Amino acid sequence: MVGNLQYGGSWAIVGYKGAKPGQAVENLDNLCLYCSQYQPEGVNVKYWVQQTAPFLNKKLKPRQKLSKNRASEYFAFKQALGIDGDYALVGDDGKGNAYIYHWQNSQWKLKQQLKPRSQKMAGYGHSLDISGNFAIVGQYSASALGQNNAGAAHIYELKDGQWQHKQIIQPSDLKANDYFGYSVAIDGKLVIVGAYSANAPGKNYCGAAYIFQLEGGKWVQKGKKLQPDDLEAGNCFGYSVNIEGSVAMVGAYLANAPGKKNCGAAYIFNLGNDKWQQQQLQPPDLGSGDNFGWSLAVSGNRAIVGAHLSGVSGKVDTGAAYVYELHNGVWYLHQKIQANDQKQHDCFGCSVGIKGNVAVVGASQASVNGIWDYGAVYLFQLEHGKWEQKQKLQPSDLPKDGGWGYGVAFDGSRAIISGNGELLSSKTGFAYICDVDTKA
Repeated sequence: MVGNLQYGGSWAIVGYKGAKPGQAVENLDNLCLYCSQYQPEGVNVKYWVQQTAPFLNKKLKPRQKLSKNRASEYFAFKQALGIDGDYALVGDDGKGNAYIYHWQNSQWKLKQQLKPRSQKMAGYGHSLDISGNFAIVGQYSASALGQNNAGAAHIYELKDGQWQHKQIIQPSDLKANDYFGYSVAIDGKLVIVGAYSANAPGKNYCGAAYIFQLEGGKWVQKGKKLQPDDLEAGNCFGYSVNIEGSVAMVGAYLANAPGKKNCGAAYIFNLGNDKWQQQQLQPPDLGSGDNFGWSLAVSGNRAIVGAHLSGVSGKVDTGAAYVYELHNGVWYLHQKIQANDQKQHDCFGCSVGIKGNVAVVGASQASVNGIWDYGAVYLFQLEHGKWEQKQKLQPSDLPKDGGWGYGVAFDGSRAIISGNGELLSSKTGFAYICDVDTKA
């Protein structure tokens, strides 16, 4: 039975393996179509229709490698990646730079360096994102009102073919060492910024996140900062963030559960009646130190969260990712996904991306011929209600100790995937831009 079923009124079209056209079959009232947690309304199935088109498998195809001779190990480091259509954005907080690449004449060309003048740029470019004509670049080490490392975020807008610096975002309640801007995300006229080291009364370093909206040409804070009441000291809420439409996600990878220290958690916020309705995500099978929430992404009614230090019997840090689906206003766990060839210390789930029925997951310490830290990226596709691994990608020219897959940005048709320059002897980061190739 197809897991991705949406219906309204009296009729729905679903698939059922082995059924014959025109055959009346069972009544599926109260049968779970998604997972053990979700019990939808009954579906009275009347007829079956034969499949008329082949299922299209998707794979990542490397298009171009991005690197810079004078870049630091932080070029394209983890969250310093963004892609949307024909524009890609890469940061280098070791140099305090961000670079815009543009797809022109069948290649990615460096179009512009984003670096505001008269600014101390420590930490600038550590995190960034791009959506349409807007881009955001985090600067977690910026000062605010004399407070060191309070943080900031920079907004850019594409006008007349050039990306112009429009605004610096800094909430009025920032304190020293909040690290506002350590994580950022943008979608249309909404941005979310994480401050994973922010405090709350009696809770040091529990973290926070802020949402801003474009109104009247200015980016203004929308509502109060996000800081769930159940946070504890040291949870690092805001280490990872993502946003799409009326849904925002925030990771707290050092959150605890009863008897499970630092297993991690993610929080998802749905905008309703001009308020953000909160739900905590924390799978029951997590173990201590799994770091669930280290990476996350949301797309439509699906979300994915990485737990790169989770393990399986006899193997530590193999990693995992968890896919959720939204039903009737509640997010339910749909499936836990792991690499078919999972090995110890792969760190599968250190980065994640999702669009539609395709998910991309990085495993930055995956091996080649028994040698660790080359890295790999896996593509999963939703088929008949189940996420299936379709590809493990390791380009032939990956450098030893490259840590490829440490960062992923995915827009559905293209992905930009980074290595971990800290591991390289050259200390120079790199990234590949890949196309999503569709074949029957």
